[in-house]
Amino acid sequence: LPTTPWTTNADGRGPAWSNSLFEDNAEFGLGFRLASDVHVQLERQRLTALRETLGADLIDQILAAPQRRESELAAQRDRVVELKH
Repeated sequence: LPTTPWTTNADGRGPAWSNSLFEDNAEFGLGFRLASDVHVQLERQRLTALRETLGADLIDQILAAPQRRESELAAQRDRVVELKH
């Protein structure tokens, strides 16, 4: 059987991988992108609505944070942990 080897880091994070039996690769990827865009839009709306309750400074930092590099993603994860507490 074909296999796809993978591993996780110390935080339990590993590669994101999926496959579809019924769609071509472009349609499959587009579906994931559209779903991701909707999730981001909804969370931005929720954070904006709760800005004063949760703390304007933290919410502004979360909404304005770049998330292109691994270090930026790690910083954003830290802010989300702070938000949860």
